[in-house]
Amino acid sequence: MSTMFADTVLIVFISVCTALLAEGITWVLVYRTDKYKRLKAEVEKQSKKIGKEKGSYNRICWTHTKEKNRTSGREAEK
Repeated sequence: MSTMFADTVLIVFISVCTALLAEGITWVLVYRTDKYKRLKAEVEKQSKKIGKEKGSYNRICWTHTKEKNRTSGREAEK
């Protein structure tokens, strides 16, 4: 039973070390590059732009619905 536990611990340790090594290599080869930083900034900029446009679209829809409800109320009164 002792060797089975030791093998399990060894496998988990090797798995963690492999994952850390892979993340380190990815960080060095991808996340530190200027191209990645530029693309990330561009995505954030576009996300903010879309968020602003979505907010204005929601205001337009809300105003349109509000006006539609007013006219529906007027028609019901007639």
